Amino acid sequence: MIDQLIEYCDSAFKDEKCLKKQALQSNDCGACLRKIHYGNISNLNYDCKKMVYMYVCKNAYRYATEMCRIFYAIREWLYNQREISICSIGCGPATELIAFETLRSRITSLHNIKYTFEGFDINTIWNDIQKQLLLILGSNDNASVSFHNENVFAYYNNAGHYPNIIVLNYCLSDALRNDFENFETFVDQIIEFFLQRPNCCLLINDINLGRNNKEVRYYFNIIIRKLQSLGIKIDFRKMYFNDSIKNSYSYGQMWKSSKVVFDIPQHIERDYSPNTECHSAQLLIIK
Repeated sequence: MIDQLIEYCDSAFKDEKCLKKQALQSNDCGACLRKIHYGNISNLNYDCKKMVYMYVCKNAYRYATEMCRIFYAIREWLYNQREISICSIGCGPATELIAFETLRSRITSLHNIKYTFEGFDINTIWNDIQKQLLLILGSNDNASVSFHNENVFAYYNNAGHYPNIIVLNYCLSDALRNDFENFETFVDQIIEFFLQRPNCCLLINDINLGRNNKEVRYYFNIIIRKLQSLGIKIDFRKMYFNDSIKNSYSYGQMWKSSKVVFDIPQHIERDYSPNTECHSAQLLIIK
């Protein structure tokens, strides 16, 4: 699945024109991505198709691997569920969907598990990539997948049903960067959403920095404490990946390997220098 998506994004990247040259004096998508990820300008966003195609080619292997690991950590829980309903908030290119399908194909006990996946992202720039994922999946009897450009909380309130797996895959850091003043309100909404079902998993995968309230992992323990203060019985697990280049921050159990679990084609390696090592911190909460 990931190979097909990468080939699509590679081809689309080469055909697409840069829309950011005037604004950022650059025809280098990597420069634009660095400004979004590491700059101090909060209103920069993914708003150029060429840039998001490069984003997928460069980052999908790493992000999908990180999500493969956290899904692997709940494999026994998955096997014992009567239904699996996944909600991904701020899904973008939905590497968590790729991860779930990859894990399902590699673990015999999960082969025949049926699931629904609903991805939410108000940014329509990802729509073409999401449509391509639906085409790649095709008529899959085990999966019901849909994507939505609307508020996730309003959607489920109107739907009258709630998921039993909530995924925040680099969603919290994006929200923190773009709306710091209202971020804790967003965290409270996530917690309230998580409480809607008696048996539910919250899977958080994000940047492994938490030295102060401007860094996302600072809030991981706040989420745990808020749930415990409500008297909610939860099991939680903290995990992180070792960074072989820079110093890593310890956060619970370290995964034995940080390497991506996919083979990367030579032309993708040559053209995009994709990230081949995982660096995230992860929080898994089961209620």
